Amino acid sequence: MPANFLSLPSELRIMIYELLLVDPEPINMWGWPTSKVLHPQLLRVNKEIYGEASSLLYSQNRLSLITLDFDYLGRFLDKIGRNNAGQIRHLCIEFPVFDRLELHDITLEADSASSLARIQSDCVNLSTLETSAISTDHMTFRLGAIDSPHFSEIVHEALTLVDARFRAIASLQEIVVQVSPLSDEIRKEMTSLGWAITEVDRVEWSADPSLSGFSEGSIYGDDVGDSDCFLDEENDYDIDNDSDYWRRAAD
Repeated sequence: MPANFLSLPSELRIMIYELLLVDPEPINMWGWPTSKVLHPQLLRVNKEIYGEASSLLYSQNRLSLITLDFDYLGRFLDKIGRNNAGQIRHLCIEFPVFDRLELHDITLEADSASSLARIQSDCVNLSTLETSAISTDHMTFRLGAIDSPHFSEIVHEALTLVDARFRAIASLQEIVVQVSPLSDEIRKEMTSLGWAITEVDRVEWSADPSLSGFSEGSIYGDDVGDSDCFLDEENDYDIDNDSDYWRRAAD
């Protein structure tokens, strides 16, 4: 008698989903290499498999949205929908960019502020927020270049502002900043805010979608809207309306 995938014990199905959908290494959604090829097209088989497997894709992977395109985070969250965004537990983003850096007059650029607001509203179960080394280094370089007798106060105010925006994400439990070597004063300020500091080697940014860890059809192209691999729960995810695809595939 042919096997029916959905007749397998749920524990076994979960193991299969994890093999196909979960990468132990961070997944950069813009095109950096990943450690394995994932198969999110599995979610298109039928609604039952989608319901079982989609939460693993979003909650168990460390998603990295590092890009020079400041609209990308919003487009990605639009694409996957609020339900899937609410499953994300670990997200890596660019460190917020400062607009003004004057004593008692420190603000974030509008794009950074809106990105954090979008994460706060959509990623309601986010537990870990991480910033990339390149963007964090850019921030520390800019702070280090401040020529003012109030340098320490400005650094304190700037990082406290960012911390307040991070902490506004109610579910957040951990803030991780990737850095190359940085000054003792800035490190001390970050540590005092409760941020975890991870020193990494500097890597060159690449936007080449051919470096993607996903199979063909992933969202690494220039237009996130072209992808069908990361799906909103309202999309049509049946394969030719065939709810028994896995049974026939086993014949």
